[in-house]
Amino acid sequence: MKLKLPNWGSLCKPNLLLNSDFRNGIVNQKGKTEYNNTSYSSMMTIDGWFTDYGKVNVYASSVYFNNTGNTEYGFKQPVKFSEGTYTFYLDCAISGSARLLIRNTDNEIVINETLPSTCKKSFTFTDSIKFISIIASAGSAVSFNFMKIEKEEHYTGMPAWDEALELRKCQYRFQTGTVKGTEYTSANQQFIRTINIPTMAKKPSVSYEVNDTYGIDTQSVSAFDKETLIYEFTKNANNGGLRYGMSWEADAYDHD
Repeated sequence: MKLKLPNWGSLCKPNLLLNSDFRNGIVNQKGKTEYNNTSYSSMMTIDGWFTDYGKVNVYASSVYFNNTGNTEYGFKQPVKFSEGTYTFYLDCAISGSARLLIRNTDNEIVINETLPSTCKKSFTFTDSIKFISIIASAGSAVSFNFMKIEKEEHYTGMPAWDEALELRKCQYRFQTGTVKGTEYTSANQQFIRTINIPTMAKKPSVSYEVNDTYGIDTQSVSAFDKETLIYEFTKNANNGGLRYGMSWEADAYDHD
């Protein structure tokens, strides 16, 4: 008689966090290997992860957060999960001191716990979740291997890394791209181009940086809806050729 073994992979529950299995892959649409935030305001680093101050270094299989400030700052991900039972698992190494802070959708503290220097630990709780943050003391640093939030009471392991799926999940909240080209036209003509993008969570806010303006008076990018951007540019007062180009970022996170 042959015993049928369970499909252990099917017992692994989905990870509700974005972009948090750094050992196997890191979605980093901005493309930087170092993010240095000295603005004292929220800034996205790798996809899904924000800091208010400090330096984030992106390595092949880990992410390193160094609090270069003179008070506590965190490495955090905003989420909106309704009330339920959840397990958060964290695998990281800490130089100095750090704590885990989780708040619910009413901004009340759910977990506020000091972490061990070598942390491979799960935390189970019943509540809603607004964000999770690993907060490092001044001068402290945290090297992250992976994190997971899943439903119910037990940590069931990390699901297999799927780069295409993880990128699409991240693009639901943030995207980046470039536009560039050339035209030959008469003076003062206005041009409008559409940029089709993967559908986002909502109509995004768009920021852009102009990097080519030959023969152009103005150019801009804005959002029409959650899957279309509008690129506009105007020829200057001379007939002839023009060259346009800019990079853009579309942000559909809830910054509240």
